Amino acid sequence: MKKFHNEPYSEETLVKLGIFRDYLRSWLPVFINTGKTYWHKINIVDFFAGQGCDVNGVSGSSLIIFEELQPYLKLIKQKGISVNIILNEKEKELFDLLEDNITKYRNHESYFVKTENKDFHETFVNHYYELSNLNSANLVFLDQFGIKQIDSKTFEMLIKLKRTDFLFFISSSIVNRFIEKESINKHLQIDKDEIDKLSYNYIHKIVYDYYKKQIKNENYFLAPFSIKKTSNIYGLIFGSNHPLGMEKFLNTAWKYDKQRGEANFDIDSEKLHNDQLDLFTGEINKSKKVELYEDELVKRILNGEISTNKDVYLFTLNEGFIPKHSRKVLKDLHKQKKIDNLHLHLSHKCCLPNSALEKIILL
Repeated sequence: MKKFHNEPYSEETLVKLGIFRDYLRSWLPVFINTGKTYWHKINIVDFFAGQGCDVNGVSGSSLIIFEELQPYLKLIKQKGISVNIILNEKEKELFDLLEDNITKYRNHESYFVKTENKDFHETFVNHYYELSNLNSANLVFLDQFGIKQIDSKTFEMLIKLKRTDFLFFISSSIVNRFIEKESINKHLQIDKDEIDKLSYNYIHKIVYDYYKKQIKNENYFLAPFSIKKTSNIYGLIFGSNHPLGMEKFLNTAWKYDKQRGEANFDIDSEKLHNDQLDLFTGEINKSKKVELYEDELVKRILNGEISTNKDVYLFTLNEGFIPKHSRKVLKDLHKQKKIDNLHLHLSHKCCLPNSALEKIILL
């Protein structure tokens, strides 16, 4: 095993950890900083915790969990919320370093910490019943080495968990190089011809599409984010059974990629720059992805396929966009006198069972 603890975190690792931190920061208030407590148990699980930080002391995922919990410690105690932090690291050398690095966070009355030195599948199965508790909210981070841990069976178990958001990291470049080898293909049954048809930049999208096809529940949300280091492409895949979780992840993704919300590099090779103005229109240049999205949303609104605020909101999330993109489209249609009502509410609240839907009025 490569001795990662002797090195500073690489650029792509810092991107991955930044996304995890930002998402955790937006996730915690949903379950802690609310007027009424609906879920009295919160589980935050890092199944591949590593040593906790790099050689320079930069926080890894496990330390990030503790750091992001700090503003809520008093509130957690006041509300009587049970917060469980589960950290697993299979490699004994890294596990021992992890134990040392979390010492100052170990004993606190606002949360319980459990560390384990086990194989991923063993600890995942052991904690699955706990994560399945209907009174629990879960955030699961799976920073695996390679691809083999999140196979079809594990993925199916993950998406069955209620009130659970997950982020898992996968080396998509390995899929590209070795998909025809049995050791890889038995975990991901992706057709080599499908890979060969597309640019290498899109390899993580192919991996994402593979997992997306495993989902039978049309109300489940999945999103990818590609990360490139030199010639290698890695990626995060996010999953949630709640639209608010999806919206929060996409907000994070668009923070890191203002042009497409899906990569830390120019995935479409368009050479666009943030806030660069078009010489002819004076407007900020848009990626082809944004243009295609806007055109498709307009078409579906005008032909009546999308007719309510809920329709717009869910279409937005499923296409990998955030509400501000759709609000711009609605604003433009209003200016063109093609729709009457401009101020449609686009948030997860429109998906609540008793929410009154707002109709789009065509002119």
